[in-house]
Amino acid sequence: MTVNVKILGFAGSIRHGNTEIMVKRALEGAASLPGVETMFLSLADLELKWGCNASYACWYKPRIIAPCRCYSNKGDDCDMILESMMLCDGMLIGAPSYWGGVPAQVKNMFDRSMAIEMGFHLRNKVGGGLTIAAERHGGHEGTVDEIHRWMFIHDMIVVGVGPERPKTSIGGHIGAMAVQGFPFPTHSDEPGDDKAVMQDDVGLNASFSVGKRVAETAKMVRLGLMELGDEEFGWKKGP
Repeated sequence: MTVNVKILGFAGSIRHGNTEIMVKRALEGAASLPGVETMFLSLADLELKWGCNASYACWYKPRIIAPCRCYSNKGDDCDMILESMMLCDGMLIGAPSYWGGVPAQVKNMFDRSMAIEMGFHLRNKVGGGLTIAAERHGGHEGTVDEIHRWMFIHDMIVVGVGPERPKTSIGGHIGAMAVQGFPFPTHSDEPGDDKAVMQDDVGLNASFSVGKRVAETAKMVRLGLMELGDEEFGWKKGP
């Protein structure tokens, strides 16, 4: 029996480079299981023109299509991102570490996801976090924590890197954490800096593993949602 799931990978960097490499490696991990369809979005290809203005129009009149009522049809990509999130069974969010957290553009996306909060459209979807920094202890855990907190508030099911720890080093327990160059950092004004994560086998192993873990758990959740009756749930099943 194969349970089919769709896994979304979102690279939250304004540059094409290391974060995308990590997220794509995580999607490879997800696709290593049967019945997994993957989808990839990069913030470097997208535009978020406005921040959430907290009008709460999306709370009072929530909708699935073009959910961000304040800015729908005004030329930015927020609605497309949110619609893609609602269509997946699991998602991988990758972001570079800026001051121990996600970049402003990713935080903006998190803020504007209020548009799908009140319908709990991400409830019971599975999530995993990935990050990269120049230094070995350059804010990784704070960044993954911020990704995870956003997922928790949407009532998602958050997973770590899976049981690879006895086999290969994965660098961190709560998510995929990589460095920009190994053993020493490649700074952003040096040639090849945008691919320096390829030197970090530990971080790439972790990326692959967290992707596989998200897909594995998404399959279990989807099977449970299909097989269990409504009376066995404390709340509605979710999307």
